[in-house]
Amino acid sequence: MLNTQKINFSNISNVPLIGGIYAIWLIDECIYVGKSGELRKRIRSHFNGGRGGDQFCLYLFDSYIKTSLDGKGAEITKQLNNLTKEWARKKLTFTYAECEDYSFQENIFRKSMKPTLNPL
Repeated sequence: MLNTQKINFSNISNVPLIGGIYAIWLIDECIYVGKSGELRKRIRSHFNGGRGGDQFCLYLFDSYIKTSLDGKGAEITKQLNNLTKEWARKKLTFTYAECEDYSFQENIFRKSMKPTLNPL
């Protein structure tokens, strides 16, 4: 069962150092479901905004942040990554579930939660 405690950047240390699945929320909308052998490390990576090294951050930028640039664009990758990082830290929360068979559980959660950015 998913832990319903909302995790944001300021309380990331509350996430355990074990494997499991997690959901990412934009207010009350589930936008992403993922799995990891190290929940805290993986969730922390999503708060870093690195579009080149984190597929979720690329989805986040392309689906939510790019539209706020109003055609002005941002030509330097570092600026884009910083924009993504700041946006994620201000707007997103995470929930998670500790489990051993997280690959199997991820698909169950993706089917039931229908995340916006990575649906099945």
